Amino acid sequence: ATCDADACTAALKSQLDRVAVLSSSVSAYFKQDLYGYSGKLSCLCICLSCYKGVSKQDSVLIESSKVVNQVVNVSVSSPVPHAKATVRAIRPFSVRNGDDLEMFGTFIPDSSYIVRFNPAVSGGDKMAAPTCAVQKVTTGVLTCEMQVQAGTVGGWNVSLLDGEAPVPFEEGAVNTIHVLPPDPLVEFAAGNCAAASVNCVTGAEVIFRGKNFNPVHPLYNDVIVGDAASANPILCRVTNATEKELFCVLSIPRGKEHGKYSIQVRVRVSETEWGAEQSAGFLVLGAGADVPGWKADNVPPSVPVAGGNNKYAASVLGAFLGTVLLVLIAAVLFAYFRLGHGPKYNADEGIFSDNKA
Repeated sequence: ATCDADACTAALKSQLDRVAVLSSSVSAYFKQDLYGYSGKLSCLCICLSCYKGVSKQDSVLIESSKVVNQVVNVSVSSPVPHAKATVRAIRPFSVRNGDDLEMFGTFIPDSSYIVRFNPAVSGGDKMAAPTCAVQKVTTGVLTCEMQVQAGTVGGWNVSLLDGEAPVPFEEGAVNTIHVLPPDPLVEFAAGNCAAASVNCVTGAEVIFRGKNFNPVHPLYNDVIVGDAASANPILCRVTNATEKELFCVLSIPRGKEHGKYSIQVRVRVSETEWGAEQSAGFLVLGAGADVPGWKADNVPPSVPVAGGNNKYAASVLGAFLGTVLLVLIAAVLFAYFRLGHGPKYNADEGIFSDNKA
């Protein structure tokens, strides 16, 4: 097959779900598990700066101008089967809570297998280790379901036990996976600022309550208010975090004391990467004491600016006086006709007659 940029562009676009994403500002390397494949590899295709940093379903945009190719010469042969239990490969490389993890190799279906994880990076001992409950065992595949707690991220080494005896991995088999934490969820906000917009000033604390915040370290959580890329953005610096509560302190620059701003939260998925941003409601600034400073999923149609309360009061007073005036006019007309003034209706003749007649 031809190894050029056009062929690589077509191959990448047709296999987006199999594209490996490497993110590094200096250098990057990766290992590709080729278990189940035999044959020759002759071309390496790379798309530079094609990762958009968004959700997995729409994370890669292949542009032909960014695609490069490299001729390689790699031969892959099928492994020799073993009589004893062994692990040859693990898939997928990245897993979340509830995902199936598959081990390929040689297994004994009636055995009692246990999957264990140990941290592959520094700081992992501060996290709760993931678990994987074995669901199904055949002679060639072991399947287990991942359980990942909030705050558990990064690389983990996988080991397999048959009872208490370790099951060996074949030489060259990759035994490390990347664990992604559950997405954070904000259910509501508390504190003086959340209760009243007038309290949402620099130094005010906002308390988000929900689940799946990272309790390992406050800085493994992030709160984004409005457009973080704008000049002098509104900040909410995270000061403390538990799995169910997230505390941050507002810093509002001059010129942004009024308005409504979306709030997003995110947590670390590795030492260098953030997970996808999750909606956390809206921050309402400059709306006075009677308007909450936090809204879950809707915001008021307009946020009063300075003097807005006076305009609102004047409108209410005007409407009230207008109603009173209409009532007085109706009362005068009623009294006028009740006392015999004006024309009468003669039921017998079916016409109006004048009292003076």
